[in-house]
Amino acid sequence: MNEIGDWQVIESRFDRYRPVVRERWREQAGSGAGILFDLGSHLLDQALALFGEPDALTGDVYLQRDGAVVDDGFHVTLHYGTRRVILRSTSFIQGPTPRFEFHATRGSYIKYGMDPQEGRLAKGHPVNEQLGEDEVDSYGYLQIADQPVERLATLPGSYATFYEQLAEGLRRGRVPVDLRDAEKTMRLIEAVRISSDEGRRLLRKEWDAWKN
Repeated sequence: MNEIGDWQVIESRFDRYRPVVRERWREQAGSGAGILFDLGSHLLDQALALFGEPDALTGDVYLQRDGAVVDDGFHVTLHYGTRRVILRSTSFIQGPTPRFEFHATRGSYIKYGMDPQEGRLAKGHPVNEQLGEDEVDSYGYLQIADQPVERLATLPGSYATFYEQLAEGLRRGRVPVDLRDAEKTMRLIEAVRISSDEGRRLLRKEWDAWKN
């Protein structure tokens, strides 16, 4: 039995505080620059993996920082019938905000904290089973109707597992991520940009027409 019920609204976001434009290629004009390509690609890919392609989408891609020449924020709504998946990122958020929000007919799940693997690798931590374990301030709360709030641990991620699968896939001629999935993500990114530029909702049949 699905205790939390049928999902209705899901929000996934990358919030950070970076109010000053940096001298790096992702924040300079050029192919593949901007936060929608940088972080938005991950959020869109995850939504596609979990829920498939939406019926429609609405995008708002913007520049807010002084001196910004590429997008530094976005707000995307994916439409699945009456259900919604909201993906967003901005450069002016300080303090902890939820990484995920999952709201269903009988309850909600709220997850705080980022995957710690990237930060730990940057600090020189070894690749081992502890690399993906949650930080102290990373936690999730499950609230089911008429029940006490339950704090839940998160299953640890494993970068090493992906690269092991990648190496095995290269040896066998089949990589762990289908290139057709990457193509779907790229089409959604372009659809989000068009939606933002034209100020309208795009239907799935519009970006389906771009298939080769």
